[in-house]
Amino acid sequence: MQSPARIHAVDLNPTQNHLLELKVASYCALPYEDFWRLFGDGKHPDFRTLLMTKLSPHLSSRAFQYWLQNIHVFTNKRGYGLYDTGGSRHAIRVFRWITRIFGVRRAVAEFLDTKTLNEQREVWRTKIRPALLSKLLCNLVVSQESFLWSALGVP
Repeated sequence: MQSPARIHAVDLNPTQNHLLELKVASYCALPYEDFWRLFGDGKHPDFRTLLMTKLSPHLSSRAFQYWLQNIHVFTNKRGYGLYDTGGSRHAIRVFRWITRIFGVRRAVAEFLDTKTLNEQREVWRTKIRPALLSKLLCNLVVSQESFLWSALGVP
């Protein structure tokens, strides 16, 4: 299969396009450890240096300016960095709250530490799914249109 000659990304929110550009630039220019800190952990204390020295050649001027003005997203010592911004932060906060209330935080940690897809499936099927997709939770959160729009964005 051949690689595409071009890829066009269209989003009503320009920030989403800047994030996509940052991901592509990071994939092209950074070692795995830095890539993981940005998009796995959502934080990187040296983001400004990475942006100026390694990422800027791979970004459009608009994306570069956006990230230069929003370095705090990755360097803020409080909060969860990238994952504490944008509309999806609401869904992530609700997920954290639900895992605490329903007592599945350890199961989520176990899920993240699994080594195989079969192990992930088992933890999901037996521990996480029953709590997250319980009738009560679906009625209170998942079925609420206002939550879906504000937390998860346009479907």
